[in-house]
Amino acid sequence: MKSLDDENQILDLIDMCYQSVDRKDVWKDLIYKTANFVGADAGDLTIENHVDELIDVYGSFGFDPYYRENYDEAFFGKNPWILQCSKLPTCRAFNSEFEPRDFEKTAFFAEWLKPQGLRHGLGSTLEHSPLKTVHLGFIRNARRAQFGESEAAKLDRLLPHFGRAVQLADRLGKAGLEKDNLKTVLNRFVAPILLTDELGGLVLPNSAAERLLSDGEFVRLVRRNRVSFTDQSADETFRHHLSIDLKQRATDGGESSHQFPLRGAEENILIVTMAPVRMQIPASSAIAHFIVVINDPTGAPTADSSLLRKVYSLTDAESSLASALAGGADLAAYSIANGIRIGTVRWHLKNIQSKTGIHRLDRLMALFKSILCRPLI
Repeated sequence: MKSLDDENQILDLIDMCYQSVDRKDVWKDLIYKTANFVGADAGDLTIENHVDELIDVYGSFGFDPYYRENYDEAFFGKNPWILQCSKLPTCRAFNSEFEPRDFEKTAFFAEWLKPQGLRHGLGSTLEHSPLKTVHLGFIRNARRAQFGESEAAKLDRLLPHFGRAVQLADRLGKAGLEKDNLKTVLNRFVAPILLTDELGGLVLPNSAAERLLSDGEFVRLVRRNRVSFTDQSADETFRHHLSIDLKQRATDGGESSHQFPLRGAEENILIVTMAPVRMQIPASSAIAHFIVVINDPTGAPTADSSLLRKVYSLTDAESSLASALAGGADLAAYSIANGIRIGTVRWHLKNIQSKTGIHRLDRLMALFKSILCRPLI
């Protein structure tokens, strides 16, 4: 009956291992119950980060709080048990016993274990690399016998699952950070941006898009979290390009983006630009298939003309004039406002026309306004 009871406990502890992947609060109960299972009086899981020399501790119990706090500063990289286990195969349980005289000479024993009345160890290195060491350790009171083969065998049954849980938790943490970074990048854009799946379901919006969705005048979410435009014509165009046009263009190597107007109340008009992408969203099973950018063509052009300089190799003087043209200024007004002779202004305009290949002033103004109204990082 005891072996059956052990098996049931092992299954329960394995289940807790995988619960702990996205729930850090489970670790304390997991370490405590595993310690009871192997007959330990204290234990924890420690992650020594060798890059910044910091220690993360999961589920620590049975230690004096003062000594637990002191451990991180005094014994990082100096715990003889962890040093011993890190030289042995990972995910294997070992009785951490040295020759008594050698062990009792260490500062770890004399200054940390002995004052707490602790002595015997059982543990394993779950992961060891130049970046970090992950160690699972349990300790018995000095008045008790050291851990034996039966306790090591019990722990051996659990170690692969502890190791896997730590790896999964680490990946989940990194993925969450990557998703936060992606969101941060999207939030640097002034214009609303939505990443959608192949059916138009919302995958990830930036802050501007969240505000636009909340307002509900131009775009909203409908059944199954699908993006829907309130302008029926725009919505039909959006669906058409989701299902046929954009996929076909991307496959054929043709034009890979499309623009269409989006009308709201009182004849307010926005411009939607959508293009195919394929992007795995971190910390999620979702894949973004389209990026949708919504611009306000009536918005004041940004004062940052760096994009004009970059696209058309304009000089500072030429890009300054181009920005002014995008804002609706005429040549005479620009000349007076900047204290530049009208002939010099016209000379800059001639260079701009040559570099862009566009000679009609109205078309130049429209081009520059379009570029400068686009969202910039």
